[in-house]
Amino acid sequence: MDGLGGGVKHGLFLVRPLAGLHDITIFHTTFEGFTPDLLREVYGFDLPGVRFETLDHPESLPRITRDFDLFLNIGYGSLAPAKARINVLLVFFPLPLDDAAESLPLSKRLAQNAQRFRSALLELVDRLSPSLQQHSFAKIRSELGWNGALLRLPLFAIRKFAWSGGNKYRLGYPALNDYTKILANSEYTSKWIRRYYRKESEVSYPPIDIGQFTPGKKEPLMLSVGRFEPSRMSKRHDALLEVFKELHAGGVLQGWRLVICGGSDGSPEFISTIQSLRRAAEGLPVSIEVNVPFSRLRDLYAASSIYLHAMGLDQDPDSSPWAFEHFGMTTVEAMAAGAVPFVFSGGGQTEIVTHGENGFLWKSRDELKLNIRGFLNMGDTAKSVLRERARLRSLDFGEPAFYARTCGMYEEMGIRAAAPPVFHQDEQIIYPAAVKPDL
Repeated sequence: MDGLGGGVKHGLFLVRPLAGLHDITIFHTTFEGFTPDLLREVYGFDLPGVRFETLDHPESLPRITRDFDLFLNIGYGSLAPAKARINVLLVFFPLPLDDAAESLPLSKRLAQNAQRFRSALLELVDRLSPSLQQHSFAKIRSELGWNGALLRLPLFAIRKFAWSGGNKYRLGYPALNDYTKILANSEYTSKWIRRYYRKESEVSYPPIDIGQFTPGKKEPLMLSVGRFEPSRMSKRHDALLEVFKELHAGGVLQGWRLVICGGSDGSPEFISTIQSLRRAAEGLPVSIEVNVPFSRLRDLYAASSIYLHAMGLDQDPDSSPWAFEHFGMTTVEAMAAGAVPFVFSGGGQTEIVTHGENGFLWKSRDELKLNIRGFLNMGDTAKSVLRERARLRSLDFGEPAFYARTCGMYEEMGIRAAAPPVFHQDEQIIYPAAVKPDL
């Protein structure tokens, strides 16, 4: 896994039916200090008995996976060669493969050949000294002593050379063919897997712990949740802030406030994005909250009347399909808490929200403003109906259905799995099948 976010949460949910039944290690490549305590704080659940290890270098993955019966790859955009007995790739969204073009420029072909040469060198190191793996010189010295470590010094030098330049793991079809099964987080993602990878996939909608999110006393509060991503994967908090500012200045949202909260990895790019949002929010009833605890997020959902999401705005769906929301976990969480969603009409969001029935879809800032005005002019009964329909729709993406599908998948693979108990706050509960009243 890499980083934090909704996609990683989806991947960790795939681990939950296995936790406590198997020997499990989670390798994380970009986020140091990932611990069970942090997992509990950010995501609200535990993975008992699971070990967490920082991966020194992603080039080590092909060799590490040989030691496992099951390898689950939940790194975004990673097509690491996988050598376990069973290999599963969870795709949040596919990226074009390096060998997808009919004719590659010479520089690209040379880069591919250099990458294959480095991989061959690492295979050689692994064959000559399997114990080396990804361990540091100091660790080998502590295990084998100075003489043993010095004898392996040439292998360390070869490994160092092979690691140079890194590996983005977009190697094309040879790496992709290592995987026993490909999972897509939505029909939208599955469509692009078929186009980019020329492979079929199974849809595994992210499970939402519906019981964690319950409606509270609704306030004149708008909420947006998503990483403070500075790149082409931006959640477009800036556009939502612009819309709020205009409506507030025009008197439409007098008495309302906006909360924008999400994750940051602490990098300069993320920090710059957050600072820019805070400057734009000066003088407005707007707060920007970073890496909020799960308990705080749950309270915000409960109090919010409107949920906003703008990923995909101003993007081209053909040239930049990855810049749209691939599913929309936070949208479902907000709906479970009775917040009415106003989400950009693109990507996986259209698989969740039906316009006018359980929320609103929009494609421009003006359309968003028009929909907000229309909602505010509704009577209390009509608003209550929308909230209830949103809540009921969220049940379709709950944990029980997810665990039934996931445990069935593991059973087909010959892997023992069991759905974990579902908790709501401090009480263990079982959710029955949702019966939707005719609203």
